[in-house]
Amino acid sequence: MRVVFELPEHASNDANWSSFGCWLTMKTEYNNDGTINRAWPIAWNHGNPCLVSGCLGIQGFGRYGRYGAADEFLYFRSKCAFRDLSSFK
Repeated sequence: MRVVFELPEHASNDANWSSFGCWLTMKTEYNNDGTINRAWPIAWNHGNPCLVSGCLGIQGFGRYGRYGAADEFLYFRSKCAFRDLSSFK
């Protein structure tokens, strides 16, 4: 979903942003300038997606519970625009 939606790559640590899983990120979602890449683990380089981190794991239980893909999709859909992927074949 982080490829399909226009997610901010340099966002403040906004408490109003929701998470839908307890991802093990090892702080790889933080940029050098202290902002957060909300598209983590994806970053966009001149219009092309690239992985900034491989899968480090997810905890099935925890502060956010199990990963809710459908809930995350609906949340992104309500907050973010779809990315124009027409140039990809």
